[in-house]
Amino acid sequence: GIAFDDEQFGVGGGLHGAIGQLAGQAQFARRGLAVEFLLLSAPHAFFGALEQVLEQLLGAGRIAGQKMIEMILDQLLDDLLRLRHAEAFLALAEQVKEHESTWDRGDWISRLAEDEANLRGAVEWAIQNDQAPLTLRLVAASWRFWQVNGHLVAGRALAERAIAMPDAQTRTTERMWAVSAAGSLAYWQADQTHARRRYEEQLELARALDDEVGIVDAMFNIAHVEFILDQAPEAVTETIRNGGVSGAGASV
Repeated sequence: GIAFDDEQFGVGGGLHGAIGQLAGQAQFARRGLAVEFLLLSAPHAFFGALEQVLEQLLGAGRIAGQKMIEMILDQLLDDLLRLRHAEAFLALAEQVKEHESTWDRGDWISRLAEDEANLRGAVEWAIQNDQAPLTLRLVAASWRFWQVNGHLVAGRALAERAIAMPDAQTRTTERMWAVSAAGSLAYWQADQTHARRRYEEQLELARALDDEVGIVDAMFNIAHVEFILDQAPEAVTETIRNGGVSGAGASV
């Protein structure tokens, strides 16, 4: 049979008891083994959400016995598989970003282009399922892909939806770089006013986080915007005074 430990996974008695009913039921063995495999690295927060679903089902009184268990396991499998899918494409996008300034950047961008639908689906799923840190990292890692491949409208829309998520409002490094990404996508759409707003928020976050790379990157970005708006001298002077852009991985 299948046994899950409440303390290990942070699961309440209701969920543990329901899944525990699977033990010895051969018709659920295959599904159960898949669930057990995926649970090995599932985040604790996931179980809290799943337990709420279980409680709603029990409270509604519409589903009972094996049918209830089957639906719970199907949802668990689907959500965990989608989470793993999103994490896999985050890893790919971050790998591509590492090659952003290398001679083979085109090859890496092309690799991501082959899975554009998967990348877009990963971001959409993360937004719809309130996976704020994951969404912000996906946006920060993939914005250059949207820009290079000419999908500025779609990429910017995803970036703006990501940073508007309720759980994405905390001052974090993830939000700082996602805000920068949204600014850069606006920049390449020639929306300098909006780009500046986003870059100024990036600078504010970077200073609050005492993130030197983020500070210099934001100043570099603002300098580009001000250059276009004929306000370059002050911005460039401030950027140079604060250390320039060497090693900052500037966004624009």
